[in-house]
Amino acid sequence: VVFVAETMANRILRFVKQKNGVFLSSVFHQFSGGFGPTALSYVYDKENKRSYLLVARFEFGAPVDPDSHDVEEPGPYSQGSIAVLDQSGVMLQNWEGPPELGSQITGLLVAPHPDTDVKVASEALLEQSVYISSTNSNKIFCAPLENILEFA
Repeated sequence: VVFVAETMANRILRFVKQKNGVFLSSVFHQFSGGFGPTALSYVYDKENKRSYLLVARFEFGAPVDPDSHDVEEPGPYSQGSIAVLDQSGVMLQNWEGPPELGSQITGLLVAPHPDTDVKVASEALLEQSVYISSTNSNKIFCAPLENILEFA
């Protein structure tokens, strides 16, 4: 299975390879509002035998001034977010990070916590973090995966 973020159409496509080598495609999830999805990260929960697709949702908004300590209250559709989709494409949650993250999320990576010894790293979800890049703040943020999957 291959997932593709089609940003300008504001949707996620799913391509499934058939036995004869042909890929069939379908719309996995259609978003409304916002600019569109810009990054994807797949998470498999071995304990519960469930998979999740994390989707970075880019939004237009005023750039964040990293030197300012004044944080404006975000208006509607001004904050970027991470949507959590289940294996059927149903949105389970829309996670918004701190205001400093800004609206223009461009990258996601699921990897062990920064303090984890990678030589003995576990694949348990509680020991994973999501690294999030933001264009308008020019920073990489780190959030525990369990915070984003808090519904599970």
